[in-house]
Amino acid sequence: MDKKTTQTLPQGFGMALAQHPQALSSFGRMDAAGQAQVVQRARQVQNRQEMEQIIASLETK
Repeated sequence: MDKKTTQTLPQGFGMALAQHPQALSSFGRMDAAGQAQVVQRARQVQNRQEMEQIIASLETK
């Protein structure tokens, strides 16, 4: 995970990753462009269910 990306994670996304080690590992293996895309999706989340969907998608990678 690149330092710039980790400094700009939305708080809820960072907390969700911390609670899901498999998703965190998957996110960490992504290139910078992939991470940026996921972070952008996380910034647009309107509710908990949407965040859970992002985390679930990372856990299956």
